[in-house]
Amino acid sequence: MSTDTRLAARRAESLICYSCYRVAPDVVEECAACGRLRMPVTRRPDNSPPCTACWAGAEHTCVICGTVGPAKSNGPQGPFCASCHHRQRKPVKECGRCGQVRRIARRASGSRPDICEDCCNGPAKTCSTCGMPAPATAGRAAHGPADPVVSLAVV
Repeated sequence: MSTDTRLAARRAESLICYSCYRVAPDVVEECAACGRLRMPVTRRPDNSPPCTACWAGAEHTCVICGTVGPAKSNGPQGPFCASCHHRQRKPVKECGRCGQVRRIARRASGSRPDICEDCCNGPAKTCSTCGMPAPATAGRAAHGPADPVVSLAVV
């Protein structure tokens, strides 16, 4: 069974997975709203850090579907919600590597074909703190779906 996890940062000693990064002593700060030691999600104008539980991002109206909520991207016409962003920016087409019809992560250019999200990532990398491997998705489509992501709860 695979134990894939997301990588969050590069450090001098190597790569750090998201689970280790969000509890690292040099990353966590006291939340300006609730006072808990958490990873800041942003900075307020006074430089105080709210955590993800306390932060509410700006809401926008999607220029395509009219949904009100956080914007995934902002195009020349205005903000896009996450669904419309993926439909517009990452079309579903045949992958030039695995041949499957999937969401395209890297569009074709010159002699390079369209590459799907599953085939786009490079070789496996490992977190230098906990040793968990990051997703090695190259070739995943040929071998079936990946196992679910394992959460690394740090207490």
